[in-house]
Amino acid sequence: MNIIVKYIQGLAKDKKDHYILGVFYSLFVMFGALFGVIGASLGFGFALFLVLAKEIYLDWYKKQGTPELMDFIVNMVAPIITYLTFIITIC
Repeated sequence: MNIIVKYIQGLAKDKKDHYILGVFYSLFVMFGALFGVIGASLGFGFALFLVLAKEIYLDWYKKQGTPELMDFIVNMVAPIITYLTFIITIC
């Protein structure tokens, strides 16, 4: 457990912010799951769209930030875990 705490404390604030935003995006998956697999898939797709739009449009095209692959990955961790957990539990 101490290793996990040290790892989290060592993360840059930017990555922590991206993870928190990803947790918010995972709510789309959870609310979509109320309507079954299709709803959860649509919620996941919407979360993916929002993350890609932020990285590509705002960071790369509009130059309002620095587009990074790691930001995309960190943003998508929570939605991926939420979606996979839903899919595994219904099987």
